[in-house]
Amino acid sequence: MAENPPPGWYQSDNDPPGTERYWDGTQWSAETRAAMASPPKVKGDRMAPAEGARLTPHGRELATPGARFGARLIDLIVLGLILVPLVLRDFDLQAAGVGDDPLSTGEQLAGGLVAAAYEIGLVGLRSATLGKMAVGIEVVRQVDGQAPVGFPTATMRWLPFAIGYVPILFVANLSFLVLLASLVLVFVDDFRRSVYDFAGQTYVVRKPRKG
Repeated sequence: MAENPPPGWYQSDNDPPGTERYWDGTQWSAETRAAMASPPKVKGDRMAPAEGARLTPHGRELATPGARFGARLIDLIVLGLILVPLVLRDFDLQAAGVGDDPLSTGEQLAGGLVAAAYEIGLVGLRSATLGKMAVGIEVVRQVDGQAPVGFPTATMRWLPFAIGYVPILFVANLSFLVLLASLVLVFVDDFRRSVYDFAGQTYVVRKPRKG
């Protein structure tokens, strides 16, 4: 293979037609299976990939950058609404002259834990946050294209969020850099993977729906 694609099932040049061999990311394994037949396109079937759509090695249609950004925006709004009581409480304390910091360390930690529970819980159980559900996309495992991805994978996907709060010289935290890298990657990576997808070994795909 000219370039090293992500792990998955592929047709090897040395195998007979109709056979797929597992590629672990660096070399072929000894595992083979019968090639997975592509589902036929049926008129009105919204599960079939759109013409010209970019696909995963498992034949799933990748989510567009626009859908991903829309989902993230919805998630930020949802989290903002959840954290409103925390922010209002801090404003009340400042008004009473009890504190002058925008958010204490404890309040920032509480907000981070809420964000972690939201992201890890929903992605682990449903393979999609509320934002992803709203726009019809989901997270699948890179190795087999299956969902739900489970809590270990969801936790690995979330780690860049946590690392993003590590302070570095001249930058309050790494969050902006992580976000910027993800923004670039979903446009330039062949499988539209963000930093979070690389961390969790996942793809974000269009959710199968029949209309």
